[in-house]
Amino acid sequence: VAAAAIFLLPPMRRHLESGVAKTRMVDIIRRPAALLCYTTTAVVMIASFVLIPNIAAYVQGNLGYPRAGMGFLYLAGGIVSFFATMATGRMVDRFGSFRTGTVGAVMLLVTTYMGFYDYAPALTVVGLFMAFMLAMSIRNVAFNTLISKVPPPHERAQFMSINSAVQHGAAAAGAILSSRLLSELPSHRLGGIDQIALVSMGMTLCLPLLLWAVERLVKRGPGVGQTTPLSLAETP
Repeated sequence: VAAAAIFLLPPMRRHLESGVAKTRMVDIIRRPAALLCYTTTAVVMIASFVLIPNIAAYVQGNLGYPRAGMGFLYLAGGIVSFFATMATGRMVDRFGSFRTGTVGAVMLLVTTYMGFYDYAPALTVVGLFMAFMLAMSIRNVAFNTLISKVPPPHERAQFMSINSAVQHGAAAAGAILSSRLLSELPSHRLGGIDQIALVSMGMTLCLPLLLWAVERLVKRGPGVGQTTPLSLAETP
């Protein structure tokens, strides 16, 4: 992969020749648009990682899914994510990040409620997990595409590196929060799974508004968000 990236991808260095002064990290963080993006990132990651680290224990202990079938479960979810990611990219290009991300958020609310908050035994674990992964893929592609449009080309790498740090910090915060809310019952089931489901759904409810606000900033143009694609930014 690294070799292919080096030899097949364009160098993306045109912005280094523009003569634009380097922006300090603290100046990027202070911008309202950046703060809004990083808040959106934190909401997305906490909503995800308050659930994700506990899925294996939950489906085995609470739903009775066999341990021997965990490999197939993750394989099925991975296949769905692979194809959903490609399809969602086309959806974002056609309908925009706000609309596409809202669809993903609604799907995520439904699957989280049905899978974690009020599970019905008639539903299959594999089907629910595939639906959950589909919803997350749609949300993530829409969100990440939108965030990448906010910084201008000469600041994009620095902006996205800060965003990556926020992602990791928020993921850790979500996992820590879930560990505080969950407990192991004498039957070896997870107690409190409905509480972390509510936290995740509450965070997800905020997402459409945040996506709308970020997309609005991007559409306002220079000084607020940069909408020029990387490929065009590299053109002389």
